[in-house]
Amino acid sequence: MTDKTNIYLMVFRSVERGSVCSPCGRASSSQVMPSDWPYDDGDDPSFRRSRQLRTNLTWGICRQQVRNRIKPTDIIVFFSVRVKKDGPPFDYRLCAIATVEEKVKQIAVWQKKRLNRFRSFSNLLIRPKGKTGWEHYEPVKEVQHGDWLWKIAEQNGLKKTKFERIESKNVLSKGSTIGGRPVSIAPNYVIFSSNQDETYILKKPLLIARCRENGQPERWIGSREVDLIQQQTLGVAGKHGSNRVSLRSTNTQHSHPTIRWKATALEAIKWREKIFDILKKH
Repeated sequence: MTDKTNIYLMVFRSVERGSVCSPCGRASSSQVMPSDWPYDDGDDPSFRRSRQLRTNLTWGICRQQVRNRIKPTDIIVFFSVRVKKDGPPFDYRLCAIATVEEKVKQIAVWQKKRLNRFRSFSNLLIRPKGKTGWEHYEPVKEVQHGDWLWKIAEQNGLKKTKFERIESKNVLSKGSTIGGRPVSIAPNYVIFSSNQDETYILKKPLLIARCRENGQPERWIGSREVDLIQQQTLGVAGKHGSNRVSLRSTNTQHSHPTIRWKATALEAIKWREKIFDILKKH
């Protein structure tokens, strides 16, 4: 049986200048973000650092359920939703279409020379401590995740609460166990291809929709270009069995569930070429 390529529509949160956000986009602390590009407050996905270094985009903290299961050649369409300091409306922008090149363990960033360029990235959760241990490490002080180990460990059916004992100490010592089993770091730090035929990051993310109230679907902007993008994303997902007609759900607590569909390798390549063609005319 031929392996299928998964194509995901994924929304990450950014904040307006003067707004506040906390881990994974919930309102809280005090980091001010630039207004020219809709970066995530913890730079995950790593659009800020990747653009600065002109190297691969990475993804390593939020949505670990998705990061755990995606595989090389899978494609993610990244949309941002900007949280404004005065509340709605929320602006949605198309930021990138990125193809997965490889997945590695976060500890490999510190162990393998070929990955050392990622050590300065903000979307890390761990770094070496001494000769054999590891410690919780997040470069952005205002954005810290108490469930840091849960996000990067092999879970093997363990409940999230089982990780709290180690997480509270902010140290992963050699030989640490949970539920009688050694703790193992999962290969879920995602590195996207830098090949221009496989990954396209917009210099100026395209405004595609707005939403005026939490719990309500966004309304897409009526232009020829945006109509084509909507057809190539939500429209194609619908043809592959998705019952979602919007990026935003009616669930006020889980606003943006990831949308996914499967395609053959050839179908995925043709789909990617078509949406790249639309965007390159933007």
